[in-house]
Amino acid sequence: MEKVKEMTVKDILEESNKMKTKRRITIEDVRFVYENYINMTASEIAEKLGISKFQVNKIVTQLRKRGVDIPKKLGKKFNVYDRFVEELQKKEVL
Repeated sequence: MEKVKEMTVKDILEESNKMKTKRRITIEDVRFVYENYINMTASEIAEKLGISKFQVNKIVTQLRKRGVDIPKKLGKKFNVYDRFVEELQKKEVL
């Protein structure tokens, strides 16, 4: 039977950091951030793309510096009920 290695908090953090190795940003990453930043959190985008949330924020910052209009996020999340009603109104169901 194999002996299980006990891990310290430091070991766990090191393993976590290895899994999130920095990779180069692609044009597809930039496009995805641009198209989804208003509806997703930086953490959600990062998880989807396999990059860090800091890289997501860097993409947003760089696009804004170059004159791309990316709205700043409001401090609170949208109301799901209001968003649903807006979608229905756009589809002219209501």
